[in-house]
Amino acid sequence: MTEPRQDELDRELRDALEPLRGDPVDDWARVLDALPTARPRPLLPLLVGAVAAGLAVGWVAALLTRPEPTEPPKEVAQTEPASVVELPVRVVARAGEAFVETASGARKLGPGEGLRFEEIVATGGDGLLFLSLPGEVELRLNGGTRVTLDGPRAATLARGQVFLGKRGGEGTFILATPEGELRTERGDASVVAGERGTELVALEGRARFVNFAGEEVSLGARERVAVQDGLAGDKAMAGSRWKYVGWQVHELAASYDRREEAFDYAYELVRALEDPTIAADAERELRHAGALGAMALGMAAVEIRDQPKLVRRCWLLLADVADSMSLGYLHRGILAEDAEVRIASVHAIERITAIPSGRDESFWREASEAERFDVVQVWRKKLRSD
Repeated sequence: MTEPRQDELDRELRDALEPLRGDPVDDWARVLDALPTARPRPLLPLLVGAVAAGLAVGWVAALLTRPEPTEPPKEVAQTEPASVVELPVRVVARAGEAFVETASGARKLGPGEGLRFEEIVATGGDGLLFLSLPGEVELRLNGGTRVTLDGPRAATLARGQVFLGKRGGEGTFILATPEGELRTERGDASVVAGERGTELVALEGRARFVNFAGEEVSLGARERVAVQDGLAGDKAMAGSRWKYVGWQVHELAASYDRREEAFDYAYELVRALEDPTIAADAERELRHAGALGAMALGMAAVEIRDQPKLVRRCWLLLADVADSMSLGYLHRGILAEDAEVRIASVHAIERITAIPSGRDESFWREASEAERFDVVQVWRKKLRSD
């Protein structure tokens, strides 16, 4: 056998190394199998080269397949939500102009806003402001009023008219006036401060007035006192509360939580119709009260049984001031025994609905109850369908 040339051995070596894939042991075995058996070359250099080549291939493959390094997630600082500061005084209702005085000027107030103590609030000439304080205390400011909120149990009235209601809580609430202090533990009071002095009225519960000389006047429910230059006059009966609360009843009636209070004031006016000395004033106020007054009149006309003159007056007055909310009462009025009440109720329903009854006054005055009932049934169906 002839000895192979060097170039042929080199070619055979290249062919033997060609299958390398990166595993040194496997590569080494494949190299040995591929070498010619006639005259093997020394194995050590080949083995070292195979191992090195396998390691190189493996290192490159590892680089290509290694996932991209990712940064560890940054820790997000957990911050607590900013706490909501509960201000001690809250605006419950507002009408017209109302504002709080600040160092930079006056700022208008709106329902739901909060106020701090030691702030000054005021209303314009047509303004109205209801404030809620801790301890179940309410301050209601009429137009042209200025009050400093001294703290949870004190306020200062500079001018105007304030309704003070303390319905619960411990301790005494003090309302300072230009003439002295009104102190109450529970109850409702009205205070008016003007150029002619200060008038104080205990509407419910009891109150005490203490002037700057320490002289004290105790007021029971419905009692009033006028104070001028620090001197209190004689106590007197205040009469109807409407005179002192009438300015706030429309806002009360618009509030679901205070509607019953407004109705109580209006119903008190209805009962005042019994007193000849104040009946005219009560009727005038009921007319001005609108839907609230009509509701009180309708309730009284239906519920009062033992005073026919008062009931008749309520029906006739209701027919004058009634609106669509009073139709339920008027439907009962057209069945009343009193002919004048029936006629007044018919006219009121026709005025409100613009749907005629189809009968004249003589029918409603003279027809029998059965005849009137049939007409009423037909008319009611027409009212409901339209």
